[in-house]
Amino acid sequence: MEEAAGVHQHYTILREPDVLSLGGTATLVVHAGGEVDLQACPTLRGLILEAAADARAEAVTVDLARATFIDSAALQVLVHGFIAATDAGKGFHVANARGIVEQVLVTTGMLEVFNGRR
Repeated sequence: MEEAAGVHQHYTILREPDVLSLGGTATLVVHAGGEVDLQACPTLRGLILEAAADARAEAVTVDLARATFIDSAALQVLVHGFIAATDAGKGFHVANARGIVEQVLVTTGMLEVFNGRR
């Protein structure tokens, strides 16, 4: 079950309330859907930072399966989330990026950074 945090006409930002076991790792998942732009960023940032600070989790995953667009502000939020999780000794991953969202992450080189391939 997902906890609604930010539901707007153009985007939805949700966080799983419970820690999930993904690949044997206790993970908190933040879901971002729709147009993840400057307007969505405060909610996205808050949930990612909250997840990174949560003592129950070993990792944070941002699921972009429902995202149709991300801009530079959203990319900046992901970078800050990566830094916060890393500083807390946790893993950070971006999952299910497709289309233009995946293109932005690949072009900037950040998909490899977020997913530990660099």
